[in-house]
Amino acid sequence: SAHLLATREQISAHYAQYLDRVLTPKQRGLAAIYAWYAVTSIHEASSSRRSTEAV
Repeated sequence: SAHLLATREQISAHYAQYLDRVLTPKQRGLAAIYAWYAVTSIHEASSSRRSTEAV
């Protein structure tokens, strides 16, 4: 679990480390080079999903 006072950057870095452990290089694709890309994409998808669920 994340520390309650963790910054977004710390959480993103931790998630990128997790992806490096569980995904193969082929599965990671751009995330292997740009860790922030995967985290940003996931964040945007969940934000979009929440906004459509509210309607």
